Amino acid sequence: MILLFLLSFSILPIILTFLEILFVKKNLKYKNIKYIRLLKIFELITPFIALIVSQGPRQVIGMTFLVFFFLSLTYFGILLYDVFKGKIDGNEFTINFVFYLVDIVLMFLSTLINVKIIFLF
Repeated sequence: MILLFLLSFSILPIILTFLEILFVKKNLKYKNIKYIRLLKIFELITPFIALIVSQGPRQVIGMTFLVFFFLSLTYFGILLYDVFKGKIDGNEFTINFVFYLVDIVLMFLSTLINVKIIFLF
């Protein structure tokens, strides 16, 4: 059951990752995607960290939200730090912040879909 959760939790974000990066490269003419890649790495390691930290199969789902919340706060902190240090400008910050918000919503929805799939079996 936990393996099914990890598998389903990892496949949907990987597909969304490729679509988002393709969208950014083609439509926005945005060359610096290192922050989006960092967010995607955080998104992909979330279920594995939640599995390590949790005590049981039901607790993995709750820990997933908590782990992703802390990793996304870390990402946002890195983004703000780079804005204040002058490494990125306001336009890059806006693009990265929009993708940050979109990823939070997509991660929440994909987790709910995975929970529904797992508990139907």
